[in-house]
Amino acid sequence: QVIICTDGLANVGLGALDGPSDAPAQEFYTKVANAAKESGVSVSVVTIKGEGARVDVLGKLVETTNGAVTRVDPTQLSKDFGTILKDEILATNVEIELHLHKGLKFRNEDPQYLSNGGSTYIRNVGNVTALTEFTFEYELRSPEELAKEKINIEKAKTIPFQALVNFTSTKGDRVLRIITQQQRTTKEQSQSEQEVNVRLLGNRCMSKTA
Repeated sequence: QVIICTDGLANVGLGALDGPSDAPAQEFYTKVANAAKESGVSVSVVTIKGEGARVDVLGKLVETTNGAVTRVDPTQLSKDFGTILKDEILATNVEIELHLHKGLKFRNEDPQYLSNGGSTYIRNVGNVTALTEFTFEYELRSPEELAKEKINIEKAKTIPFQALVNFTSTKGDRVLRIITQQQRTTKEQSQSEQEVNVRLLGNRCMSKTA
């Protein structure tokens, strides 16, 4: 794990962000992020509150390696460092593969990760910790798409979901975990509202607006 602690904008060297163009720095941080991800290294960034550290750029490095961005009060620096160090990496080179019922498709996801008409999502997410959480959205296909596939979704009482997680353990073993679940369907809004996971919805909204 690597922790970058910065007290302001990078203005010297390869990653400098105060020049006329961000392009060289963007390329530099992308290369660093990919190298760290391939090596199973998580990169976190600690910045001082009130300082312009260009988290929009450094955040890409953090996102790629599944680290964390923490804005700290200088008086709480040691405490925040301790919190980051406790979040140990559990697996590296993690690839997730999600499969939906063919009557459904993912939405608000990068098309480069989608296949099978949007019903399959495959992405290498790098490193994960005990606090790592990935969320996704899906929707019903249009009536035209359902008719073309000869799917009568109205008769479905349950919908299958499957996740395949390929990862390298801390011992160096390559592991495949398969999770399959049937989700009950309902037309009753009140039932959906009773069973909704509000925390999960909140985290999804935050991840999409970050």
